[in-house]
Amino acid sequence: MEEDQACAMENRRLEETRGIEEEPNHLPLVVCVDKLTKVYKTDKKLALNKLSLNLYENQVVSFLGH
Repeated sequence: MEEDQACAMENRRLEETRGIEEEPNHLPLVVCVDKLTKVYKTDKKLALNKLSLNLYENQVVSFLGH
């Protein structure tokens, strides 16, 4: 049973990180965001839910949304 749970947890971790680049640790870290959440006051609409990211020097980043 414990082995099945460990396997399921590892599969979930792999699924969550699929398509994510490794951190460029050779570049200086310039911005670190940890679990940023934004809820609009007027209609209590959730805009961001626990966003975490690291931005490194000379990195280009963009956000798309609607």
